[in-house]
Amino acid sequence: VGQLLCQLSYFVGTVSFAIIVKSFEPFFAAIISGLMIGRWMKTQVYLALIPVVAGAGFACVEDVSFSKTAFFTAMLSNIFSSLLVVCSKLLLSVDNKGKNMNAVNVFGLITLCAFAVSLPN
Repeated sequence: VGQLLCQLSYFVGTVSFAIIVKSFEPFFAAIISGLMIGRWMKTQVYLALIPVVAGAGFACVEDVSFSKTAFFTAMLSNIFSSLLVVCSKLLLSVDNKGKNMNAVNVFGLITLCAFAVSLPN
């Protein structure tokens, strides 16, 4: 879903604008990780994200090709991509995950699930 929304934001707006908005993804990953898993990062991590968020925000405001639809689809893409990262962390942190469940296999499973969801009915 995250990749689909990202592609949609490229379609309705400019690619450069969508990429600027996508630079918010580390911020969303840090916040969603704290909210869902309860593992908050160190204060320095959040402080390091301030220039990224401020710069991306300033670039979005100054972009002459601002589109609300492109902005919201890119932001939703950030949220879904961050959820993917957090869910992958949860899958890898389970004690009884099996002997073959490493990061590469989790990525493969998520890719197969995404493929299955994208198939037409």
